[in-house]
Amino acid sequence: MSTFSPTPQPTTAADGLGAAPRAGHEAVGRTARSDGGQETPAELRAEALHHATARTLDELPEPSLRLLAAMAVVDQETPLPILAVIADVADPSAALDDLIEAGFVTWFPRGLAQPVGISSPSLRGVVYWNLPASLRRAMHLASAEQVSGVHGLQHALLGAGRSDPGLATRLEDEATRYHQAGDTERAGTLLLWSADVSVDRDEQERRLLIAALWGQLMPTAGWAAALGQRLALLEPSVERNLFLGHLAGREARFEAAQSLFDQARRLVDDRPPAERAAVELAVATLHADTGDLEAEQRVALSLLAQEGLPEEFREWSVWFAADAHGRIHHSVDASLRRLELLAPELAASDDDRPGHVVLRWARGMWLAQSGRPSQAMSDLQWVVRSYDGPVGPVLPLSYALLGYARFQLGDWEAALRDAHEGIRVAAARNDRRYAIPAAALTASISALRGDWHVAAERVDSLARDQRTLGPARYAVFPAMAAATLAHARGEPGRVLAALAPVAAQLGLFSIEQSLWRPLYVEALIDTGRLATAHTALASLRAAVEPGARPTTVMARLEARLAAAEGDLAAAAEQLAGAVEQPADEDSPFGLAQLEHDYGRLLLGTRRRRSAIRWLLSAHGRYVDLGARPFAERCLRQLQEVGAHIPWAATGGVEGDVETADRSPVALTQQEYRITQLAAQGLTNQQIARALFVSAKTIEYHLGNVFAKLGIASRRQLRAELDALNDGRAEKSPTV
Repeated sequence: MSTFSPTPQPTTAADGLGAAPRAGHEAVGRTARSDGGQETPAELRAEALHHATARTLDELPEPSLRLLAAMAVVDQETPLPILAVIADVADPSAALDDLIEAGFVTWFPRGLAQPVGISSPSLRGVVYWNLPASLRRAMHLASAEQVSGVHGLQHALLGAGRSDPGLATRLEDEATRYHQAGDTERAGTLLLWSADVSVDRDEQERRLLIAALWGQLMPTAGWAAALGQRLALLEPSVERNLFLGHLAGREARFEAAQSLFDQARRLVDDRPPAERAAVELAVATLHADTGDLEAEQRVALSLLAQEGLPEEFREWSVWFAADAHGRIHHSVDASLRRLELLAPELAASDDDRPGHVVLRWARGMWLAQSGRPSQAMSDLQWVVRSYDGPVGPVLPLSYALLGYARFQLGDWEAALRDAHEGIRVAAARNDRRYAIPAAALTASISALRGDWHVAAERVDSLARDQRTLGPARYAVFPAMAAATLAHARGEPGRVLAALAPVAAQLGLFSIEQSLWRPLYVEALIDTGRLATAHTALASLRAAVEPGARPTTVMARLEARLAAAEGDLAAAAEQLAGAVEQPADEDSPFGLAQLEHDYGRLLLGTRRRRSAIRWLLSAHGRYVDLGARPFAERCLRQLQEVGAHIPWAATGGVEGDVETADRSPVALTQQEYRITQLAAQGLTNQQIARALFVSAKTIEYHLGNVFAKLGIASRRQLRAELDALNDGRAEKSPTV
């Protein structure tokens, strides 16, 4: 909501007016500093401006003073005729001339409708606070007649006396209308204004408790802190304690939150079941935020045992129970199994069936964290497409997790778009907590692309937000981003330093271990801590679903550890099997690292030709992704063994040359290879076998190709490929 200064913050009963203008009034009327020190030059200038303005105001004719007062109150450039009505000035042109001559106004009119206002915000603030209080209020009341909507009500509030029952009712009615429209920010602001001009204490308290009830959905609203101050003066109640508890949790004051929720539990005994469930969910949220997993699970299961639990409460209870179960057993698959057990109807739901938003978000999140990005995307895309509830954690976290899924599939640009949308949605809710996972993804991608300064700034910002805002379980995200930056720089010691706090609290961060533990194990191997690496790798292995095929990441780490222990034959066998038969949904970046490791190992065993093959393949994947630091390392190794590399295949590593395998419509190397094979008539399965990826990956890339080329079927690929090849021939360099 746009505001004008003075900005009416919710006011105390003794004050009756809103806050003052923020610019230019801090030193007004001061003759000495409160700390006894010398006034600064800025304070002296402000005080001089105050005294000079006061003298000039005393010398202004009454019509000019009233016109100036109207400008100060409206606080935005306004056509002169409207200002004249507000100020009740018969000859506004003459009054304006006096103000221009006195230096209050600079105006270059093209007609009377040309807006006019005070020259600067600082001057406006001084003018406003030097006006007689009665004149200020009169101008606000007159402005309320000319300005509609919230701004008009704002003027009415600032023109009111200590209480105004009619205005209080108007403000509450407008607040209710905004609340029903889903605008919690404006609704709460108006309701707090209503409380401030209420006639008696009972009416004021009633309105504050309604605001507290609304604010439970959004304890991060701009008015939340002001409401918290007022509620702290009231007697304990369920609504009061829930709001204050959520506010304390957001500010990481967890002991205070626990005390408030415990008190609410005692007060809610004789209330309806839905209200008791709301208190219990608040308690479960606090346990989840602080990592008290047993308590989180106990509260959630107790809720699920209740009869008549509202559907939304039931879904959140299922989430808390499955979340705690997975963390206790150190396995995201354990969370998925518990989700399936507690919500069997989820397996039968289709994309068009309404409801189950929380459950589908949970399943999508855990699928993404268990290395099944395509399945995760199905749920998460449905959530962001269908979600129409209050902007709580579900929407920004869904965008963040959708970004992680796309990142795993190799579409880093789409991953960044989703992450930025998650950050935007969290900002709209005024809650930076829920932007932390998405911001960590943007930092990680910046690091992998070699934008190290940008990545470092984002990592620092993430760490500050997490320390300040919590919750504790989100500490994994800044740690993971910092570790990714160190990994991209080739600094395994710093990787370990970043992840040490996470590794020390496995129960709290076990569900996310597929995101951070591979970096941790690799850094342990690279720093020679092989015994610890064995233990950490065993934990990662134990978290994999029994009977599941080892992923590329697991195979690569097993091989690195074997090589570090001197068993090159076992390492080569492990890598050879993995590169020839990659698992479903292996990420392109993971495949590139696997091929890179295999190529280096083959070089060490003097198998130059095979080594070059895999290093070239790894390099191509790095270039496709834009993983510049990794592409550079791979290129240096190729050059060291005298491999012939086409000038344009360096992907811009040497010079700013475009890759030869990028078409005029920006097909990546991988997309171009898939297009060639599909145009020859190969099926997705055949292409997948040829390129050592899954059929789902081929389907995903072909979807991107069709969109880029503007075609709808495989039959059109041949003609489009011929056109692309003609374009490449025209761009080929002469030797």
